[in-house]
Amino acid sequence: MIPLRKLSLKKILTFFIVIILIITFILKITKKDKLKLLNNTIDNAVQVNKYFIYGNHLNISGDFKIDNYDEIKLVLKSTNNEIELNSNISDGHFESSSYINEGIYLDNIPIGDYFVFLKTTTKDKNKYYNLSNKTNYNDLNYYTITKNKKNNLINIKFSSYSNKEFLSIKVTETKLPDNYYDIVIDAGHGGEDPGASYAKHSESDITLDYALNLKEALQNIGLKVKLTRDNDTSLDSYGINSRTGIVYETNAKYTFSIHLNSSEDNIKSGGVEIYSPNGADTSFAENLARHIVNSAQTNFSHNESFKIKDGVYIRTFTKNDINSSITTAKEKGYNPYPITTDTTYYFMIRETGGIATGAYVDGRNKSYDKNPYYNNNIGSESYLMELGFINYQKDLNNLLYNQEGYINGIVEAIKEEINL
Repeated sequence: MIPLRKLSLKKILTFFIVIILIITFILKITKKDKLKLLNNTIDNAVQVNKYFIYGNHLNISGDFKIDNYDEIKLVLKSTNNEIELNSNISDGHFESSSYINEGIYLDNIPIGDYFVFLKTTTKDKNKYYNLSNKTNYNDLNYYTITKNKKNNLINIKFSSYSNKEFLSIKVTETKLPDNYYDIVIDAGHGGEDPGASYAKHSESDITLDYALNLKEALQNIGLKVKLTRDNDTSLDSYGINSRTGIVYETNAKYTFSIHLNSSEDNIKSGGVEIYSPNGADTSFAENLARHIVNSAQTNFSHNESFKIKDGVYIRTFTKNDINSSITTAKEKGYNPYPITTDTTYYFMIRETGGIATGAYVDGRNKSYDKNPYYNNNIGSESYLMELGFINYQKDLNNLLYNQEGYINGIVEAIKEEINL
């Protein structure tokens, strides 16, 4: 082999030009092969009416006009691979999941270029149908959760080729940008708002201590974590650099808001309550509650209001809440917010999920800032954790002196959820 330093400049340039030409040729062939997939597909039969990313899942839904098929599926297809996707399809309608936190699990898609098709099979003959975009949303970029110090970038894009509109997904390995995080931890209350207090202890101090140590524990397993606050300070609920704003600004896949319960009554028991978004599969919430109870040697709350399963709650607006909201709107001269009894109540769950969770704070009520991200179609999967009752002495003692048990339970549940 001739040492590179002995080659003439002309030969070196020629060598690199040849390499560039070869790479360019390969890329052109690859692109040509990829676009060939579209030549035999059928257009204008399937339309996407809604699509969003919630947590680490892409959820697509829409309608189709297709007759005479034995089987129909939603698939990811590349030049050399086809992945069948879980979906619900019937009566001219399809959806990747009926739950907002399920659908296409983005972190599991292998590196490569894909199209999203509806595929029909009739007597062993396959047909592929393009998905056309009938929403107001276009491209989405998603970075996978950090595993082994690695991340993938997923580009989700509607484009057109030969007058055919199609949905593509491209997965490449990359480095996580500085402003992207895996998880946000929100220490409830703070500053002028101490939250619940009992026996010289305040909720805001305890939740902050938990948030700081939970962050460290999650970083120790390789996750990138952001706190909404790392000291005793007040935070706005909405707006730039607010509690909800930080979640969007950091592009977090998960948000955990830490709180302590309190009761005006002389309670005889305490326990854990995990609040889940309405419309979500509650498996993760159940696992969080179970791991915390087992690891911290505590118990599920006996509170029956809004209870779904042991330790799991979904609080939505009641009719009284809605009537109160309408009355406030009339008094202040703005149109009432579009809330129903299906709308998630707690703002740290609702307003961090965008359209997936029905975020609605659009600025019409001038008493507080607008959530500038309320109509995003990328949202964080968020949970509010009431770890115990501050005014129940057994809970308080456990929270103060067994913090490691609670944190270990949360970490184990998260590890199971993200397959870490």
